[in-house]
Amino acid sequence: MKIFFSLSLGIFCVLLLFWGVYNFSFKNNPNIPTVTEPGTIIKESAPLNLLKTSTRIEPVLQEEILSAAADGRSLFFYSLEEQAFKKSTLDGKDREILLSNLPGTPTRIVWSPSRERALVHIKLPDGTSLWHTADLLLRTLLPLKPEMSRVVWDNTGSKIFYQYTDPKTGMRSINIASPDGKDWKSITSIGTKDSFLAPVPGSVLLSFWQRPSAREKGSLSAIPLIGGDTKTLLSDRLGADFLWSPSGERVLMSTTDPAHPEKSVLALMNSSGGELRVLENASSFIGKATWSKNGRTVYYALPGSLPESAVLPNDYYEKNLHSQDSFWRMDVENNKAERLVDLKDLTEAYDASDLFLSPKEDALYFIERKNLKLYRIEL
Repeated sequence: MKIFFSLSLGIFCVLLLFWGVYNFSFKNNPNIPTVTEPGTIIKESAPLNLLKTSTRIEPVLQEEILSAAADGRSLFFYSLEEQAFKKSTLDGKDREILLSNLPGTPTRIVWSPSRERALVHIKLPDGTSLWHTADLLLRTLLPLKPEMSRVVWDNTGSKIFYQYTDPKTGMRSINIASPDGKDWKSITSIGTKDSFLAPVPGSVLLSFWQRPSAREKGSLSAIPLIGGDTKTLLSDRLGADFLWSPSGERVLMSTTDPAHPEKSVLALMNSSGGELRVLENASSFIGKATWSKNGRTVYYALPGSLPESAVLPNDYYEKNLHSQDSFWRMDVENNKAERLVDLKDLTEAYDASDLFLSPKEDALYFIERKNLKLYRIEL
């Protein structure tokens, strides 16, 4: 009996050992399917390079700001409270006023690549609005012509592109000029449609597309900076808005979801408009997205808690709706999306806008639309 008991105990221990090894192997096997969201199974490939989930969203600037950007060492922003362009360290400390006493209230800012200058749209006391060029090193502000709109920098920050509207006919053209608006040259005529402009990174091309609307079809086109034939890269997309990757090899697009006409989804295509595919789990829009430097990862806020009837992105901006966002990043090479912040750690409702990464890409910054303060997520 003792021999039988000892033998049974030995067999039980061996089976227990094999069960433990089997269980440990399965729990740590990167090749088995893993569930990232209810009902979504993704087959991972080995070796698996997991991205850590952050649990930290922290305030950087406790004052209301309009816009912010970063260079290698500093944050640049416009303080609505102090009515001044300011600079600080990346953690929001050691703040310095760069330019103040503007002639009105800024409503939009476009930073130069070096952050040493900015294009600023100012609402003047008489009710009119005018673009200006601010030099933050020389502390100067120059007004541009009232017929100029949709002003952006070229890739080097030495020229500006803008949409010119003829006050008599309403016809529009795209032009290039020096930052003070002088030495201008027309690139192409675009009719009467209001268009967004963006230089194609790493090229001598300028892209443009119709102002996005969920109920109107838009097209993405490109033209050489010296003028010439316009090439249509993508056409007939409802609500189309675009964001070039830093290399100019890819384009992130937000467009109306055909299955849900009130929703917007993110999609990806190459620089010629080909290889178009919708990104899974990315029901968002360009105003809530940004690229990594290598053009492989897209960071985005996923809007939630909006009315079911809300038409995106139109109602989000026009009706001043506020979303309750979750935060994600996606490796666009394998379409793998991961949360940046666990839902249990989102103790406040954040409506994120103007997303950008720190120079080392170890933090994601955003402006909260309700309180206009700057936050960051440690990555």
